[in-house]
Amino acid sequence: PPAPVAPEAEIRKLVADRAELEKKRGKLRSLLDGGKISEKTFKKLDLELEEKLAEVVEKLKALRDGIERRLSDAKAALEERKLEREEKYARMEIGDISREEYEAEEARISREIRMLEEEIAQLEEALEAIGGES
Repeated sequence: PPAPVAPEAEIRKLVADRAELEKKRGKLRSLLDGGKISEKTFKKLDLELEEKLAEVVEKLKALRDGIERRLSDAKAALEERKLEREEKYARMEIGDISREEYEAEEARISREIRMLEEEIAQLEEALEAIGGES
């Protein structure tokens, strides 16, 4: 079975943390714009929020980079399996291997293809959850 994608809960938490920090920064800006806090207070608190946000974004970027590498590897492996299946078919058709050998190999390759397709779908969902703006 494919290795699990970065825990979904971890991705969801980081995405939620990012949204919450961005919301807090927006609210802080509104307080400044509305004259409810001084520029000095705004700068101090905004810097704290910005640093926390940078940490979250860095974690998301690291996750995304790892997922993108795995996705690239899985897509390459999928293409290899499809070519392998095509080659086995051609070998059966020209008499290099028997129909029984072909069918056994085709079943194995098809299982591998299904597993790779599932892994690719999971990785793409994880990338979508992370988003591209981190």
